[in-house]
Amino acid sequence: MQFDAEWLLLALAPFVHTQAIAKLGWLEYVLNTPSMHRVYHARNAQYIDRNYAGMLAIWDRLFGSYVEEDAHEPPVYGIVKPLDTYNPLKASFHEWLAMARDSSRMPDLRSRLAALFAPPDWCARRDAAQIGPGMIATGTCVSENNTEGDFESHKI
Repeated sequence: MQFDAEWLLLALAPFVHTQAIAKLGWLEYVLNTPSMHRVYHARNAQYIDRNYAGMLAIWDRLFGSYVEEDAHEPPVYGIVKPLDTYNPLKASFHEWLAMARDSSRMPDLRSRLAALFAPPDWCARRDAAQIGPGMIATGTCVSENNTEGDFESHKI
């Protein structure tokens, strides 16, 4: 019988999607545990873009994307900015559209690629760096990429 990792991941899915299990000691260094996976699904600023591992925690540790769940900052689940629709197509593709809008507004190829592949708050940080102190930003980035934790549309 051939080993199939996809079936193993499917079998582990209910196990990692629980809040009933806390930390698992030494297994936290090896496997994707419930604690590690809660961080993956969180929208808290310190948890964004962290803990991608599907099965083995070694990859996140190796590539620097591992973050331990903080007992004083429990994960808040969901997307950063709530949707104002129940349309499943918009729910599936809203972020892709926001990224495309961000990229199309950039002045050069390097910035366009960064808008697509840099961390989610790159556009907002870029806009903030381009304005001087006391000036008002024109808000070239799309608010869906906000990672500040406020859920209102805002300009930087």
